[in-house]
Amino acid sequence: MFCYYIYLAHCVHYYLIHCIFIAMGKKFLYILSGFILFIPPLVSPAGKQDPINFETPSRTRDEKFSYTHLTRENGLPSNRTRCVIQDLQGYVWIGTDNGLVRFDGRNTTVFRPERNDPSSVIDICINALFETRDSLLLIGTFDGLSLYDPVTKKFTGYSIYQKGNARFPLKNITCFYEDRDGSIWIGTENGLVQMNWHPVVFNCFQLSKSEDKISREYHFNFVTCIIQDPRDDAKLLIATMGGLLQFDKRRNVISHDYKKANDPYSPVDLSLDSGRFLWSCGWGSGLNCLDLETGKWQEYPYDQQKPISILGITKKSRNELWLATIDHGLGIFNQSDHSFKFHQKIAGDEKSLLTNSVIKIKYLNNKKDLWILSDEGKNHLQNKL
Repeated sequence: MFCYYIYLAHCVHYYLIHCIFIAMGKKFLYILSGFILFIPPLVSPAGKQDPINFETPSRTRDEKFSYTHLTRENGLPSNRTRCVIQDLQGYVWIGTDNGLVRFDGRNTTVFRPERNDPSSVIDICINALFETRDSLLLIGTFDGLSLYDPVTKKFTGYSIYQKGNARFPLKNITCFYEDRDGSIWIGTENGLVQMNWHPVVFNCFQLSKSEDKISREYHFNFVTCIIQDPRDDAKLLIATMGGLLQFDKRRNVISHDYKKANDPYSPVDLSLDSGRFLWSCGWGSGLNCLDLETGKWQEYPYDQQKPISILGITKKSRNELWLATIDHGLGIFNQSDHSFKFHQKIAGDEKSLLTNSVIKIKYLNNKKDLWILSDEGKNHLQNKL
């Protein structure tokens, strides 16, 4: 429960920053943001970039989807689901704010810290999940990192409270990326961590040395998503609460800042399309696309006066994107005509969405199933589209 309020307070902080910026301007924004609680938690793929369309895009609701659900009533320890992954054995792992869940399609098993068992998971607040090429499950928590070995069925913990080499250096893990050399890049609320194996060693990198909490650069250290830069094997693209950055892995420095003009953009998810177009989203900022060749941004706010909040992007088809939105439900963006569709909760319909606020979306079961996470539980949509 505690980590949920940390997550919520952080989200409110950045949403307020974005709204205040629009209303009052940048100078007042950064002054006021110092008093707001800081607590952690398009273009078509082909052809020239179209000019930004500031008219409200098409808003259509066509087909009706039917969902199945997983909640506290049928197996979850908490409805507040944050992340999900399917391992090589077929098990689905779900991160909640009250433990780690393993789901076999019918039954759930919940893993929580055990005081006298060092081989248990280190925290109940699960923020990020990732499976390595060696089938190890990485569990990112508020208090550090746990590794789950499917062979021994035991956890190895690296807590921020431990001492020596077993100590994880930064709190609140948010995301993972496995590099081609097998090293793991880990995003946290206080910087970037590289984990190397045999033995396990953590190298910590600060993306900003600014101590000014009302500056944009200060928030570079809150990392939300990491992917490989398709143009250069030595570079990463990193989404942070201060903006989108390019990171040089050889020199361990920021090599480029993709700053949006007159906008304190705080992306929370990234999706690469055709190796050139980088889709991103965030609180109160709608959908955005960066052309990596030209360096130009294209904005799709849905509502120009009040851009919607989008927390997740997943490719649906060649010309469509799934969107996890706050208050608008499960969204679909058409890249050809720039239209939005939203599938929302229907009162009295037990097979509709549990809520209109979606936290994350992810394909499982070889893209046959779309899992939709929220604060009200898990929605499952069988992909027949």
